[in-house]
Amino acid sequence: MAENVIVLSRIKGAIDYFLADRVVGWCCYPDAPLVRAEIRVFDGLNDLGTVECDRFRDDLSADVGSGHFGFEFAISPFIREPRRLVISLQECRTGIWFARRIVPDPALDAKISRMEHILGEFDSELHRLMRDSVEG
Repeated sequence: MAENVIVLSRIKGAIDYFLADRVVGWCCYPDAPLVRAEIRVFDGLNDLGTVECDRFRDDLSADVGSGHFGFEFAISPFIREPRRLVISLQECRTGIWFARRIVPDPALDAKISRMEHILGEFDSELHRLMRDSVEG
């Protein structure tokens, strides 16, 4: 058997943050830190594409290998319609799914905030009416 066979059975990674137009994170093989990972990005079941994890990350260089494990994936303007995205990451060589993040829809968040405000006002008024009926 060949001595230089690398088994890629473990991966580590995460989505650090997302903006309206990109997803930023990292992925590496702790047992093979010189091998660069390639990941596939999904929105729900829609395959958005792949990206190589080769950007230097100072925060990762002390923990594993060279620190070249970061990625930045641009989200197409056609995907960025105002709605909630469910971003999932799959490492291409192993097929392992390792991160998932729900990207909120700003318009939906604004509606929820307005509804919470209205419900808060309603709750306050209801308590006032109940208090007045007990006292009166």
